[in-house]
Amino acid sequence: MKQNKESWNKIYDKGYSYMMYPDETLVILYHRIKNILPNHITCLDYGFGSGNNSEFIIDKVNEFYGIEISEIAKEITSKRLFSYENFDKNNLFINSNNYVEEFEEKFDLILAWHVISYNTDESVKEVISHFHKYLKKGGILITTLATREDISYYYSKEISKNTFQVDERIPSQKDCIVVIPENKEDFENYFEKFSILDIGFKQRTSFLKPEETSSHYFGVLRKDY
Repeated sequence: MKQNKESWNKIYDKGYSYMMYPDETLVILYHRIKNILPNHITCLDYGFGSGNNSEFIIDKVNEFYGIEISEIAKEITSKRLFSYENFDKNNLFINSNNYVEEFEEKFDLILAWHVISYNTDESVKEVISHFHKYLKKGGILITTLATREDISYYYSKEISKNTFQVDERIPSQKDCIVVIPENKEDFENYFEKFSILDIGFKQRTSFLKPEETSSHYFGVLRKDY
């Protein structure tokens, strides 16, 4: 969506979202499923941002691809991954939720970490459907959606089912659109085409500012057909 793309370009341009290290929960989840991945792994990092999770995964896979909506993020991640032997800048794509035909049944592993929340209820279903088509049979998706304990819920207004617009209390993301499931069962319903290998939530809360909690459901999901 246009407003989300503009917001994230500003965020990356100002260096507000340059992450030095991979997400700890993502690292744990990867190590739990790495033994069921094939010997030759083709991986898609969907919404790679500043490349902190990309840098974690790139030397663990054979072929690495990425999708982002921000050109600035692409440049940041290209510089970050340049020294890795299996990095190819041509495998980083700028795309705003459009289906990529050449990705059909291409990937053994898709990471979409802290990214698909920036959708509407309808558009996130479309993105998840794309993931199912992009994966090979037996392929794994590791992803997240915000919970209703997250700051994006408290600092937003609901504009349609499960769809919220962030307000000025998060200045860098003002007017961004986010999708937030009502509960765990609602989260699971978005992935009805997949088998669930693991599901849970991760949360970081300040006692002094509990309304600024970061809280996300996570899912490790497999395409079985």
